[in-house]
Amino acid sequence: MMKKYDKFITISLSLMIILTFSIIVNSENIVTINMDDVKITRYSEKWNALNISDVKNLGSFSINLSWDPNVIDVIEINSSYFSIFPYISHDNGFVILTGYTIQGMNGSFELLDILFKAIGIANSSCYLKITDCEFLTADPKPNIINCNYNENLTLITITDSISNDNNTNSNNPYNFIIIICIIFIVFIFIILFLFFKRKQKK
Repeated sequence: MMKKYDKFITISLSLMIILTFSIIVNSENIVTINMDDVKITRYSEKWNALNISDVKNLGSFSINLSWDPNVIDVIEINSSYFSIFPYISHDNGFVILTGYTIQGMNGSFELLDILFKAIGIANSSCYLKITDCEFLTADPKPNIINCNYNENLTLITITDSISNDNNTNSNNPYNFIIIICIIFIVFIFIILFLFFKRKQKK
């Protein structure tokens, strides 16, 4: 009876170790992608990074993004580590993007660099959204890498560059000095003009 009991304990412990190990392995294979919020002045362009964290053996991926084309546009997408193939619909505001690398990537890094262009009026905003996302390992038979992300990846806000420039100029301490110098020069010219005019009369 004791032998059967010992055998049961041994099998149970073995199953618990295997289960714990599988949970640890699976948890290490869950990655996170995120992007900081973007503030961009009217009529301008700005790069922002899409980051990936704690990835192991990433070989390829596909990401679909969407946005409000009345607020911003995506002009260009680059990657330092992957060969990428983006299809951008500027009028409808979405991109279908795939990327791959021969050698698997590990760790945390900038997955993509995205160039945004401000289209909308000041104080308008929209979310850059993820509509679909898939990551695969670089194995001969790729495995899916689980991914955590917020569907509303980042908030993009248009700021008013014109009003900012006006505020900067009005608060510039050198403006007062420039005005004083102009008044002084005009005053000198008036004095000289009156002096030479009076001299001519004599």
